[in-house]
Amino acid sequence: MEYRTQIVSLAVVITIIFNFFRNKRMPFLSTKLFAAFLTSAGLNIVFELWSLYTLIHTDEVLPWLNRLAHQFFIGTLDLTIFFLYLYVDVKEREQRRYTGKELFLRMIPLLIAFVMVLFGGIHYYVGEDGMYSYGTMAMTIYISVAVYMCMILVRLFRKKICFVPHERSTITIGIAVWLGIAVLQFLYPHLLLSSMALALMTLFVYISMENPREYMDCDMESVFSQKAYGLVVSEKLESKQTFWIVNVALMNERLVRTTYGNSELAHILEHIAKAMSSYTGEDAYHSHRRMVAVILHDKKECEQLLLDGLVEAIQKELVVDHEMADLRLTVLECPTYATTYLEVENVFDFVNGNQFDANGRVQFVINQDMVEKYQYYETVEKLVQKAIKDDGFEVFYQPIYSTKNQKFVSAEALVRLKDKETVGFVSPELFIPIAERRGYINELGQIIFEKVCKFYKENNLQNLGIEYIEVNLSGKQIVDLRLPEQLLACMEQYELTPNCINLEITETAAVEAEEILEQNMKRLQDAGFGFSMDDFGTGYSNLSKMEEVGFDLIKLDKSLIWPCFEEDSEGAKVILNSCVDMIHRLGRHIVAEGVETQEQADMLTEKGVAYLQGYYYSRPLPENQYLEFMEKAAK
Repeated sequence: MEYRTQIVSLAVVITIIFNFFRNKRMPFLSTKLFAAFLTSAGLNIVFELWSLYTLIHTDEVLPWLNRLAHQFFIGTLDLTIFFLYLYVDVKEREQRRYTGKELFLRMIPLLIAFVMVLFGGIHYYVGEDGMYSYGTMAMTIYISVAVYMCMILVRLFRKKICFVPHERSTITIGIAVWLGIAVLQFLYPHLLLSSMALALMTLFVYISMENPREYMDCDMESVFSQKAYGLVVSEKLESKQTFWIVNVALMNERLVRTTYGNSELAHILEHIAKAMSSYTGEDAYHSHRRMVAVILHDKKECEQLLLDGLVEAIQKELVVDHEMADLRLTVLECPTYATTYLEVENVFDFVNGNQFDANGRVQFVINQDMVEKYQYYETVEKLVQKAIKDDGFEVFYQPIYSTKNQKFVSAEALVRLKDKETVGFVSPELFIPIAERRGYINELGQIIFEKVCKFYKENNLQNLGIEYIEVNLSGKQIVDLRLPEQLLACMEQYELTPNCINLEITETAAVEAEEILEQNMKRLQDAGFGFSMDDFGTGYSNLSKMEEVGFDLIKLDKSLIWPCFEEDSEGAKVILNSCVDMIHRLGRHIVAEGVETQEQADMLTEKGVAYLQGYYYSRPLPENQYLEFMEKAAK
């Protein structure tokens, strides 16, 4: 039978087309090109059947109709090879769209082939050993195959990171098979094997690179993975068209994970994804370990979601052991507020992170003000990174007054960023948490500790009456097992004894103390370091922990002091008196922070507070000014 190879090949391609279009597909440019490749391949085999019919019935078919059938057959084969090349090329370009010039350059071999198809000569052979066509028109098949296959191989191996090994190997094998069949076809033209080569290549590509399950989340049915989300967002950003990402974050993800396990967490996220798909009619993506997103192209749809209260609707149905999941919905307009996938990730991470105060809201649209806050945050983070690398930190010292000795006997070391030109003064209350979240805090802590030791040694601070310098430790820094060795090595380098330094940790860090913190504190205390509990009164006020850890000093926060000097301050005075009395009974000394007036200083002195610190005595001073201050105070 003359048509059997083509019929079998068409059946294979139709099966692939059916499976491809019945499954959920990613809205990638490469996926659209693969669909074009499939469609063109199917049409090419149909047109080959038509051209075979016209050859068999040459005497009955008009010559122009025979030529037209071959033009469609050869032209669609050239087009199919071109679409295959574009498919591989776009994957290598990571879904980046073409400019007009880029596309035109890639079309040059195809355009030349089309010219030959339109105006080239075509001749036909029909004999007992078979039938085939030949001439300049038919030669375009071999030229197109050779040119575009070579270009595909260049794309496959030029940027290997874009293709996993099995993708490269499968397509390479497919190309080798196609080229082998092309050579065989050239040597034995009556075999008519082009449809077989096309069907095999289609099968290779579909199995290795266009399996829809590759982009599905392994833990959630019918939800696309984070990989798919990143590719889709990047492709849409490349198109420059406006779209909206609706993101629902499970804010208490860590609590759910630790309490109920990963399977329950996946179940909750899957429920959220299905609800979002149901409300919007769009595919859902597992965009982050605790976030689910859908992509919309209509602003009114986004506004309607907010009006309908999607978060509340999901929460009513989503109960975990009778506790509601803590959800937050955010809408980001792209590319208005984010032009790259990394920016999209960072904006959502910022808005749904601890660094952004949502004021209790559960759903809102990201606006310019939020984006500016994120950009400021990102700028500060870069400043911190640069400062760690290029010695961009300096230490200021705020004197601490001894009420008993009536002189300044210590100071608190406070870190500052040297760079005040980029964004102005940046409070440590901002850049210290950034350093903690980004993993820079241990390195930053070492820099500050070394600067303090060097300053203490080079200026003989003990000769100025300084008994010790207080150095703050981050809650994350204090639980680093390497901390004791690092601090002691630095002290040894500058020939200082540990009693020259008093280490401060916040009340919150002390209360949340892990076993490692307590071990580190004991090792450091045994070595001779003193410890202060900083900001007493702002955290948990866990009195048993304060006694258990064994602090030498307790620093009262200004929030306990300032209310005592306001109207209706009786309650505040009772609280302050109770705190001071209790700390004294525990045998601890008190440092009062935030002292700004003579009245405050006198009252605290009367209550037996041992040390006073605040603007009443001095602002934090850079090294030179602090030395001048101490020299004047000593006179």
